[in-house]
Amino acid sequence: MASLQETCDFPPSLPLMTYNQIKKHIVKNFGRAICNFASSDLARPYLERLVAKEGVKLDDFVQHVRKMKTKIMGLSHFRSLLLQEKNENPTITTFEKLYKEISEIFIKYFSVNWIFDSKVQYKQAHLRFRFKILGRIKNPELFTYLQIDHGKRKEMTRNN
Repeated sequence: MASLQETCDFPPSLPLMTYNQIKKHIVKNFGRAICNFASSDLARPYLERLVAKEGVKLDDFVQHVRKMKTKIMGLSHFRSLLLQEKNENPTITTFEKLYKEISEIFIKYFSVNWIFDSKVQYKQAHLRFRFKILGRIKNPELFTYLQIDHGKRKEMTRNN
């Protein structure tokens, strides 16, 4: 069976600290890529249908997403875009619901092209994490960490 380093293209001498930094960057990269997708013409057909259902303006949502893109610095910021809190402004709550729905569309249908056509390092790691991120997008209250199975992580640390 292939080790984690072989399947995720992590260099063999990569220390565990850097592994954690890579996970942080993977979440940040996905969050920003979703923002870019949501504000692009490619997402417009999906967004028009979703916005009509929610009753908000498409341009307002796109402006909100563009503002939030620069604020995504890690998991907690990405998670805050997905969580809908009860005591928030109803418009912001609707935007978060739309962001969650467009995130699912991006991960399912567009993320592979983004991974291979972008300047992202560790392409295999991004591919491996995309289903875990999709699961966390569907249940953002559980989005408190991102980790590969313990057994595979031990394999990685043994090879260092």
